[in-house]
Amino acid sequence: MVAWIRWTGEGRGEPLREERLWGLDVACAVFGGGDRRRDRWRFARMEEKTRRLGVNRVLVAPDFPWRERFRSLRIVQPLPLYRRWADVLALGWLEGRRIPPERSRVALAGNHVSPELRRAALCLGRRVREIAVDVPGEGGERLAAELRREYGIPVIPFGREGDLSLSFEPCPRPGQLRLWGEEADLDGLRLQAKGVEAPIEVEPGVLTLLWEQGKLGKERLRVTFAGQNSQ
Repeated sequence: MVAWIRWTGEGRGEPLREERLWGLDVACAVFGGGDRRRDRWRFARMEEKTRRLGVNRVLVAPDFPWRERFRSLRIVQPLPLYRRWADVLALGWLEGRRIPPERSRVALAGNHVSPELRRAALCLGRRVREIAVDVPGEGGERLAAELRREYGIPVIPFGREGDLSLSFEPCPRPGQLRLWGEEADLDGLRLQAKGVEAPIEVEPGVLTLLWEQGKLGKERLRVTFAGQNSQ
């Protein structure tokens, strides 16, 4: 079970209740606020109640003001989801800017060939015109050779002007899509899934949980830009 805690900033909020949402068992609570001393006590009490239900992870909005006060609950982080489906994000970015994938140049950067970077390279190798691989050492060279062998795709030197760059680790040129750190930078992209209508502030976490449980596959994913909706 996961908890979904919302913040109102005033009043006592709403008591904890269990619901079935988005195909998940969710312990829902609304946390109010207004009295600093009481707020701390109420927050600790609410977290203890969720823990007794067997909850160890929580969905909260990015601007939830008590994020650092969780002790027994971990905030659901969507970064693994974004890294796993980096190719979907890349193709959505190109489509949104009306760049045909078969004419595009995409760059991938990392300090090693992680499983996510390799998967993105192989998936994009079937769709794009050229790929640049910026990975130091033999790992990057082996991946470039694999792309040429499997797809006959040109692997161009990193740094040549391209359409899109994805980075999987810190690097001097992080590119448009940054898939590392505490919070990914998707350059205005929004990852959605057909049939999942979650509030936008917790949507990434909901999709992450569904994916982790094997309830969300690539065929349901949609990429839009901020303000659009593909449901």
